[in-house]
Amino acid sequence: TILDQTGVLGDDSVTVSAFLNQWLTEVVAPRRELATWRGYETNVRRHIVPTIGHVRLTKLTAAMVQRLLNDLRRQGLAPRTVQYVHATLRAALNVALRWGLIQRNVATLVEPVTVKRKEVVPFTAEEARQVLDAARSHRLASFFTVAMALGLRPSEALGLTWSDIDFDRSLLQVRRALERGPDGYRFKEP
Repeated sequence: TILDQTGVLGDDSVTVSAFLNQWLTEVVAPRRELATWRGYETNVRRHIVPTIGHVRLTKLTAAMVQRLLNDLRRQGLAPRTVQYVHATLRAALNVALRWGLIQRNVATLVEPVTVKRKEVVPFTAEEARQVLDAARSHRLASFFTVAMALGLRPSEALGLTWSDIDFDRSLLQVRRALERGPDGYRFKEP
């Protein structure tokens, strides 16, 4: 592994690509949810490695990172996607810093992409009635009704079981969410 090979600040043999691959394998995969790992892996593979993967980790500069983010925007990536790429690189470089592979996290020194948040516009009562009326004859009508009435995410609604309902106290607890992984479905913390 990189840390076993180097472990010395200033070692110029480690590339950004090699470090990010080890970070994904040894830090992200064992400690994060599968969806988080997938997002990080996609950002690394599609956006970071093709542009700055060849750069030696100790030679990476804030200007290179800023150029990467600017280029991604010019290529038409959504601001939120560019923000995720930046967050991925920043998180990885924080680990490199803790491991003693770099002196500072250059990803923290760049101007972040700003994202204009769209206001969430929930269904009106009439719109909600229309959706539920349309779903009334569907075999999953109860599912839609519960999910809409409680504002559950689909994964949370799919994770409900009868034991999550306390009829005496009129209480429903969301204890798990259903997640699809590479080996099929599994329950996870919501």
